[in-house]
Amino acid sequence: MIYLITKNKILAAYMGTIGDNLGYYGFIFVRDIIQSRKPQKQNCQYNLKSFIKNIRNIVIEFGPAEIIDSLLIRPACMYFFPL
Repeated sequence: MIYLITKNKILAAYMGTIGDNLGYYGFIFVRDIIQSRKPQKQNCQYNLKSFIKNIRNIVIEFGPAEIIDSLLIRPACMYFFPL
């Protein structure tokens, strides 16, 4: 859709990467929230501390590799392979 509007393949590759990341990490984040909310104790509540912990865990698990992948590798593949 971005390519149809802008005719810019580089922008389309980066927007595709952003869409892919939102779907993939959104799913993981929602799954982690659901698992965190399962009551292990009677007074277990999901709060800001739990939210920050979930974000921290995702960044620790995927952070450095995902930065390289999102900024260089995946957009390059989305740009060059269709050519």
